Amino acid sequence: MYSKLQHLDVIFPAESNYLFNKLADSKKIFWIPDFQENYYPSFFLKKEITSRIIMQVNTVYSKSKLILSSNAVYNDLVRIYPHYTCDIEIVPFVSSIFLKKEDILPYEQIKNKYNIQSTYFICSNQFWIHKNHIVVIKAVSLLKKENIKVIVYFTGKEYDHRDSDYSMKLKNLVAELNLSENVFFLGFIPRNEQLTLMRYSQAIIQPSLYEGWNTSIEDAKYLSKEIILSDIEVHKEQLNDRGYYFDPNNAFALSVILKNFLIKENLSVDYSYKNAYFEFTRKIVDIFS
Repeated sequence: MYSKLQHLDVIFPAESNYLFNKLADSKKIFWIPDFQENYYPSFFLKKEITSRIIMQVNTVYSKSKLILSSNAVYNDLVRIYPHYTCDIEIVPFVSSIFLKKEDILPYEQIKNKYNIQSTYFICSNQFWIHKNHIVVIKAVSLLKKENIKVIVYFTGKEYDHRDSDYSMKLKNLVAELNLSENVFFLGFIPRNEQLTLMRYSQAIIQPSLYEGWNTSIEDAKYLSKEIILSDIEVHKEQLNDRGYYFDPNNAFALSVILKNFLIKENLSVDYSYKNAYFEFTRKIVDIFS
């Protein structure tokens, strides 16, 4: 295996392990998605935190190139490892290289499959604790108490190895709050169906407590959809003043935004996404040249 790796010009993303450590730094390009364990250590097992730190130390104190997805993550790295020696490139990824127009299916086809009856919002995230689905459920509940009906569809793989009961806890909360006609869990659905649901939603909700660079936001930008999102630094970096921000711990603040969207015209938004695509392409070409 080592001899095969030696013949490659460069390996991305490289890993920090015995096999890769034998390779010259010039052959390796690393990627660190985020430093979430520094903010929410309770979301990780102790051995996971140890493993992440070992990988980070071996990477940041090497002479290899390291790709980060955002300035927010870079700021975390500088704070945690101020004397790093690696060569850092900040490259925000885009969705358009993975998407095609034919990925968007006819709306009627998806509407019938999932029995969609009216205007809805969508939150497309893996069911991990830090994705903060609970604030969405609580916001919908607050609106129901005002006799305002909001419908939200959750999509994503319903499993978190850190808390295997997480998705069930959310479903139980929906039942307790009598939201069975408001909140729906579609699970891990085909990518083209997810994109179609996003395309025809009222807006996309992104409530995360922490992110490195969020894929759903990039999908929404590619689809020219409006985005309601938590006011964490990386989200502001992704959208600047183009998003509808709320405190991720404040369900009432989110409920106000959702209520306002119900009377808002569903217009497309021009994020000039082609510019982001070309900038991403230019950076990747430069790095691998």
